Amino acid sequence: MKRNPEYWRGEPKMSRVVLRHFQESQTLRLMIEKGDLDIANNMAVSDINALA
Repeated sequence: MKRNPEYWRGEPKMSRVVLRHFQESQTLRLMIEKGDLDIANNMAVSDINALA
């Protein structure tokens, strides 16, 4: 998604948002550890505990 400067509530602060779909919980954990992801959901408990 890209920024819409014509948005009725003012120009958004982010220039773009990228949504990706991953099925492997371990892939999500590794990408979070590397800093490639900011948000993830549906992760396995073991991968969440590994991030702590």
